[in-house]
Amino acid sequence: MEVSVTLLHLNSRASGEFRVVSQETGRATDEGQTLSCVHCQRTWVVKPGSGRARGWCMKCNGPTCGGQACQTCVPFERQLAIIERRDALRRYAQQYLTDAP
Repeated sequence: MEVSVTLLHLNSRASGEFRVVSQETGRATDEGQTLSCVHCQRTWVVKPGSGRARGWCMKCNGPTCGGQACQTCVPFERQLAIIERRDALRRYAQQYLTDAP
């Protein structure tokens, strides 16, 4: 018994779906799935064979947008923590260093 399986596109990690509906006809004119980058949260429409270079982060186990800044693994949650820490340090410096006699 010979079994042949061809997977053209399998995306079980879709971040969302979209549907464009014509106001005139009320029918869907376009629909598809979207993915989000695990590093910057950029969202794009999944178009197999589009030629766009995307990636997969092995540490985060998720898709990347292929942008230059996303080549290095810095998960989005970590980026938020860095920004929050930077803002806390800025507030501390403004409060205690500008009020010095």
